[in-house]
Amino acid sequence: MAVEDNMPAIEWLLKQGSELDVYNNFGTPMIFEVAMLGYKDLFRWLIAQGANPQIRHEDGRSLLDYLVESDEPEMAVFIQALLM
Repeated sequence: MAVEDNMPAIEWLLKQGSELDVYNNFGTPMIFEVAMLGYKDLFRWLIAQGANPQIRHEDGRSLLDYLVESDEPEMAVFIQALLM
């Protein structure tokens, strides 16, 4: 639901007991996918719900490392400002 930017569905899943800090089959945390797709409102909401912005990719990369490698500098700047 996160890659579809479907906040109501994610909210429903959380109410059912789902975790925020989950990984896909490639070891990528959900918030990394949300950030890479540029879903600023959803990213902000996930952080407000308790998603861990310090979570790391299965290979050890941080969120900012991931965004720089994915050529998403605008989202990296947005996240740095949000988390300061």
